[in-house]
Amino acid sequence: MPQVYPPVPHGATMGSRPPRKLLDQVRDVPRAKHYSYRPEQADVGLAYIA
Repeated sequence: MPQVYPPVPHGATMGSRPPRKLLDQVRDVPRAKHYSYRPEQADVGLAYIA
């Protein structure tokens, strides 16, 4: 499940949020393409090994 951050306060920049972890970014790609859970786990597994 992607991590949800609270709304950015007025006047704050996007740089004030903590950076997302690499494996979370890897999970976003198959989710954006609406792939099933299994290919998502395979992609994460390959990124974790590499």
